[in-house]
Parts: sequence; C-alpha cells; structure tokens
Amino acid sequence: MMKMLEDITKVKAPHYIIPILLAKILATFAEIYYKLTKIKPIFTKYTINTLLSNSFISHKKASEELSYSPRPIKESIEDSINWFKEQGIL
Repeated sequence: MMKMLEDITKVKAPHYIIPILLAKILATFAEIYYKLTKIKPIFTKYTINTLLSNSFISHKKASEELSYSPRPIKESIEDSINWFKEQGIL
C-alpha cells in the first residue's frame, strides 16, 4: 500500500523498519507522552496490535450472492487523496 501511495502522490514513502518488540515498548512510552502533552497519538499499543492482526477480508460471498463488484483499490486511494487535498488536510 505504501508503494501505491508513493506512486500516486510522488512522495517517497518512509522505509523505516523496527522490530515489533521495540515498537511495543516505544508505544508504551508514547502513550504516556501523549497523555501528558494532550497531543493526539500517532501510534499506540492498540494500533500496533491492529496492524499485526489477521485482517484479510474477502468480498467473495458478497460478489457471489449480491453481485457486488468492488472497484480497484488504487481508484479509492486516489479519490481519498484528492478529498484530503480538497479539505486542506494535505
């Protein structure tokens, strides 16, 4: 997904890789920091666990039973980026 975002936005994606254990340890301290400074968290233990969870989802049943036909993910990402630009977020 990062590569796709990089291709669409022409902004180089970050390529930092840290061990999971280190990320979880840092998240513990980050949560304390965010509470003390009242800054919106960038990452937490929960977000790390969510990224590590098995989140593979299939639309097979919806396609077979409801004739669901999803559009390509790249189109959805492009539309999202355009919306963020229109809102002044990007």
